[in-house]
Amino acid sequence: MMDTGEYSCVCGQERTLAVLTVRALPAKFTKGLKNEEAMEGATATLRCELSKAAPVEWRKGPETLKPGDRVSLKQDGAKCELQIHGLVVADAGEYSCVCGQERTSATLGIRALPARFIQDLKTKEATEGATATLHCELSKEAPVEWRKGPETLRARDRVRLRQDGAMCELEIRGLVVADAGEYSCVCGQEKTSAVLTVKALPAEFIGRLRSKEATEGTTATLHCELSKEAPVEWRKGPETLRAGDRVSLRQDGAVCELEIRGLTVEDAGEYSCVCGQERTSATLTVRGLPAKFTKGLRKEEAMEGTTATLRCELSKAAPVEWRKGPEALRAGDRVSLRQDGAVCELEIRDLVVADAGEYSCVCGLEKTSSTLTVTALPTKFTKGLRKEEATEGATATLQCELSKAAPVEWRKGPETLRAGDRVSLRQDGAVCELEIHDLTGEDAGEYSCVCGQERTSATLTVRGLPAKFTKGVKKEEATEGATVTLCCELNKAAPVEWRKGPETLRAGDRVSLRQDGAVCELEIRDLVVADAGEYSCVCGLEKTSSTLTVTALPTKFTKGLRKEEAIEGTTATLHCELSKAAPVEWRKGPETLRAGDRVSLRQDGAVCELEIHDLTGEDAGEYSCVCGQERTSATLTVRGLPAKFTKGLRKEEATEGATATLHCVLSKTAPVEWRKGPETLRAGDRVSLRQDGAVCELEIHDLTEEDAGEYSCVCGQERTSATLTIRAPQVVFRKPLQSLQAEEGTSASLRCELSEPSAAVVWSKGGLELQADERWEPQQQGHMAELVLRDLRREDTGEYTCTCGSQATSATLTVTVAPVRFLRELQAQEVDEGATAHLRCELSRAGASVEWRKGSLQLFPCAKYQMVLEGTAAELLVHGAEQEDAGHYTCDTGHAQSTASLSVRAPRPTFKTELQSAEQEAGGVAQLCCQLNDSEPGAPVLWLKEGVELQGSPKYEMRCKGATCELLIHGLEAKDAGEYACMVGSQKTLASLKVKEPEVTIVRGLVDTEVQADGEAEFSCEVSRAEAVDVEWRLQGLPLQSNEVTEVAVRGGRTHTLRLKSVTPEDAGIVSFHVGLHTSSAQLTVTAPEVTILEPLQDVQLSEGQDAHFQCRLSRALGQEARWALGGVPLQTNEMNDITVEHGTLHLLTLHKVTSEDAGTISFQVGSCRSEAQLKVTEAAPCLVRGLQNVDVFAGEVATFSCEVSRAGGPEAHWWLDGTLLQDGPQSAISVHDGTFHSLTLSGLGVADSGTITFRAGPLVSRAKLLVKGTSRWNPALCWSFCPCCPCTLPAGSQDPTVEVVSAMQDLAVEEGGPAELLCQYSRPVQATWKMDEQEVCADGRRVIIEQDWTVARLSFRPALPCDSGIYTCEAAGTRVVALLQVQAKNTVVRGLENVEAPEGGEALFECLLSWPEVAAHTWLLDDEPVRTSENAEVVYFEDGLRHLLLLRNLRPQDSCRVTFLAGDMVTSAFLTVRG
Repeated sequence: MMDTGEYSCVCGQERTLAVLTVRALPAKFTKGLKNEEAMEGATATLRCELSKAAPVEWRKGPETLKPGDRVSLKQDGAKCELQIHGLVVADAGEYSCVCGQERTSATLGIRALPARFIQDLKTKEATEGATATLHCELSKEAPVEWRKGPETLRARDRVRLRQDGAMCELEIRGLVVADAGEYSCVCGQEKTSAVLTVKALPAEFIGRLRSKEATEGTTATLHCELSKEAPVEWRKGPETLRAGDRVSLRQDGAVCELEIRGLTVEDAGEYSCVCGQERTSATLTVRGLPAKFTKGLRKEEAMEGTTATLRCELSKAAPVEWRKGPEALRAGDRVSLRQDGAVCELEIRDLVVADAGEYSCVCGLEKTSSTLTVTALPTKFTKGLRKEEATEGATATLQCELSKAAPVEWRKGPETLRAGDRVSLRQDGAVCELEIHDLTGEDAGEYSCVCGQERTSATLTVRGLPAKFTKGVKKEEATEGATVTLCCELNKAAPVEWRKGPETLRAGDRVSLRQDGAVCELEIRDLVVADAGEYSCVCGLEKTSSTLTVTALPTKFTKGLRKEEAIEGTTATLHCELSKAAPVEWRKGPETLRAGDRVSLRQDGAVCELEIHDLTGEDAGEYSCVCGQERTSATLTVRGLPAKFTKGLRKEEATEGATATLHCVLSKTAPVEWRKGPETLRAGDRVSLRQDGAVCELEIHDLTEEDAGEYSCVCGQERTSATLTIRAPQVVFRKPLQSLQAEEGTSASLRCELSEPSAAVVWSKGGLELQADERWEPQQQGHMAELVLRDLRREDTGEYTCTCGSQATSATLTVTVAPVRFLRELQAQEVDEGATAHLRCELSRAGASVEWRKGSLQLFPCAKYQMVLEGTAAELLVHGAEQEDAGHYTCDTGHAQSTASLSVRAPRPTFKTELQSAEQEAGGVAQLCCQLNDSEPGAPVLWLKEGVELQGSPKYEMRCKGATCELLIHGLEAKDAGEYACMVGSQKTLASLKVKEPEVTIVRGLVDTEVQADGEAEFSCEVSRAEAVDVEWRLQGLPLQSNEVTEVAVRGGRTHTLRLKSVTPEDAGIVSFHVGLHTSSAQLTVTAPEVTILEPLQDVQLSEGQDAHFQCRLSRALGQEARWALGGVPLQTNEMNDITVEHGTLHLLTLHKVTSEDAGTISFQVGSCRSEAQLKVTEAAPCLVRGLQNVDVFAGEVATFSCEVSRAGGPEAHWWLDGTLLQDGPQSAISVHDGTFHSLTLSGLGVADSGTITFRAGPLVSRAKLLVKGTSRWNPALCWSFCPCCPCTLPAGSQDPTVEVVSAMQDLAVEEGGPAELLCQYSRPVQATWKMDEQEVCADGRRVIIEQDWTVARLSFRPALPCDSGIYTCEAAGTRVVALLQVQAKNTVVRGLENVEAPEGGEALFECLLSWPEVAAHTWLLDDEPVRTSENAEVVYFEDGLRHLLLLRNLRPQDSCRVTFLAGDMVTSAFLTVRG
């Protein structure tokens, strides 16, 4: 800006003036702010740099910052700096530096220091029912979480959580014993804990048990009431009671109840309810009932040899007697009599037919009987035939054995065998035998023994004796072309193989193989020399051979060579033929020919051929074919062609001083002449003329500008020319620029070498031409061009280019920053403990970033470490120096490092005697003692356990006597074990305390237990003291853990319990309890109850095509496979049947798309359980599979409509055209195919026949539009209309040919309640008449409106109702337009849901009825939650979606809810109430 002003140029008395105005450029940020992160309490610095000095404004978000106690704003020329001291979390955010319109921003992140507890929780003790308050205090306000043990606490009726700044408080009102425990307050990683002890008030019985009397089989209930809620134990005599199938133990607050169901006489006795030291007792008396059969014997049927079981069940356990007829049965080898409580069982094994009869079970005067039927087993083969192998002429025997004696039949293949000379059939009881003597090859095959429907088979193999040659082949000799026969003879007929040498012969054109019994013959016709050799006849391992000699006939030429003539360059072929195939030799004159690129020698049998390609003049001459002494010759004449240029000269361009070469190629070798213009060229110093065969070449060296011109090559009358152009030489770079890297402040030189000396070059950087100054100096000497750069700066980095004409070369110069060096190194420091240490060094460059390390650990700003960087000085401040801070500190600039040591002088006092580790038994007092030196008596002492400070309390007693410090720990527990420390100043002494636990023993062991399957088994074991460790339960030797079926717990601290839920027979075995080296064991016995059917099959009735669902629920899972049958035919899972089992007890069968043939009895059986139900299938109503489609045709064409119904045999079908019933005839052909495919064919149509086609078959209706198009509205010659309003029937002259339908109305479908509008536009104004189903529409002006708007006729319905549906016709001036209006009625709830009240364990059925079917968009809700199909919830619909049902099973009181059915915008609701 200072250059602005008036400038003048003076020459003597002359002067000229001008004004220079300099427009200032706005300041820009050359270095922006960078994101920073700092620790809470530290100092953060944000820096930026402008292109020039200018005022700036600092902001945090939208707020402008001003200098203050914590904020410093500095600016040194173009460098701006913001510094914030004593950072707090609120300082985090986006900071900006603004200069005019320019802005740079960065984010400052603050890492908060964690809050710490400065006042811990203290142990509390309170009485049950009182209020307890726990306090703690943080170093600063922060969110906390209260916990009891691992459980997080939430504020509720009795629990109050308060926080006032850093003070935190937990208040618990109305204390109960369960509130006792350890409470913690957690803030991030910090935690403080204390124990709350609640002294319980004893509970007393205010309502005692009363004696009861009840009848066997009923239910008895005993009640008592406590003064407050407390755990109780029920006992019968000395035995503790557990909840089970018959016993329920309930406690509602302070009211306790014992309920015993299904009373037995054994249940009588004294019952007690015990709560601590309190007890109340009462006597239960049970009146016994006589035993009765609650389940009688069932008729059984079994197979001979199997096991039959007869069962019955009494109302209670009682002795019984089993009888067969009048005879009493006793247990024996085959008979087992078992009784498990009230269940009695008779088992008979290895049944025989004599076991059939009537069996009875008698109990006193009660008796139940049934019949046992034994079905005899059919005879079976217990030992089948075995495969046999024998030698020809020997004897073979086949044996088999039956389960019992029975007649048999022997067969060979399908043929029945009879005993004869060679065949013996024997049977000894159940053993059957077939014997065949003097075996022959024909006896081999499959043999079977048949007994009724049973069969056993085996193969008999007969090994034949080898055949031998009785007459061998003889040596033969024959002439070529004749026939020869070789013969031999075997001792018996057997297959043979003829061979020539090693090759097997096959019958063919010339070879015949014949065999007549044992005589074998080989015949060879039209012998050739190659047939000679050794021939063999082979039969197994036998062989006979002889030699065949063939005398050859001499070879002759049957067809000689012929004289040939051909043109040069073509192909010539010479043929000859021999009397037979033989090797030949081709010759040209005396020279023998060999096959090559141009010569092909071929021989096909006796025909020989020589073929010569690309003929030349040298190929002419006499050619011969020689075979032995035979020869045939012929002459080949070649007519020559003139030479031509096959490749002409090409235009060439070359540089002055170089060499140019011109090429051309002739069709063949011939002399040529080279010319430049008219002048003939001769070979010389600079000109070379070469010719290699047909290739001609002219080469000119050291080209000059005079050599440019037209050059020609001439061969006879042929000529080819081309132009040679000479270019001046171009300057190029011989050596390009090379990229360099140099350090800031040094010099660099870029060099390149040119092909021509002193050529002008231009230097540029980034596309801008460089001008010489004190730092940039271009130099050039000869071929070398150089650019010298001095006092390098960072901005000199870039790409430099040297350009010479069109040639250029580039290279990159990289200027690196000079490394930061230490001008003054770090100095070793020694400070007192607690003081601040200053480590300072000086750098070679201001603002350079450094990294501080202690040893190898990188340091970051925090309360301990403060890092300061001012100008070139870097300083590290270590606050509150401790012994741990001593060590080597390093300042690292990236290029250099400086290291110095820091020593921390430890203060007095020190420990004269340190703590000693100790071991003490639980319950005693532990004493930890240490002694300080005498330099500072009375110094403050701090005791810690595992790093946590201990406070004086009844538990911890701390004493100091002079220099001796002592810690006493009273009432030792296992949790008191650990590491303890005593701290005085920075001095610390450590010791470990171990607490020995007394040995745990078993006071009361396990007791054997017997339970039923699916029940619960409970075991308990009492140990000598609470909180025992190393405790383990095992079942059958395998360790047990708590899970969904196993519950391991501790009651009262000393009693360990194991509860096994849903036990199975596989769980039976030894249960053992282990604590330390002590073990207690007991036997677990699991009895399986008999399986019964809880939910039998239910009859199902539905329509064809639907799915049928059956289910049967068993009392428990059974390991046997269930069998489903339909009409006695077993069912298997396939694409039509789904058979599944859920939870092991619910068996499901689904039959897909049932038909009337599927109707019948569905049966389910598993083990002895069986259930049946009836499946009734009603015939499905017919429906439309495919409806009518709209048809457009031209007048005179044929229109065909077709539709398809689901089945044949339905109501009679009828066709209509606009309400007129159509009959089968020539112009309206009606047909039906297969009873389901209906078609209508209309012929001879006219334009006036357009309308609506309707198909109706009972309730099935389908409609479509017929549009007949033509050049005129109608054609009387084609019209056959059924409608009296057809234009053809109108009087002559009444039709206006100028009226046309411009826009015909369209079919319309709307929903009930919406508007409907039919429009028809004509070519001119007309008066239209509207009809519905051939009845004129009557407008009421309100809902039904007829309007005429110039050329548009409009019929409107507002709103449209279902009764408006129909076929509408708009007639005007002889025109008629038809459209279909469909108004779909809204679906409504015809009958809604009704409230249902059901007992616990029962079922509830909800049903609603809709006006229209709905199967897709419907939902059932239980208290606004969607219903999911399960074993307790089933959703079905009937009548194609009109009736919807929801069935809920196994109801519980908590299932009471609101039931809702949704379908579209329809809603119906009702309430379900379950009585407990």
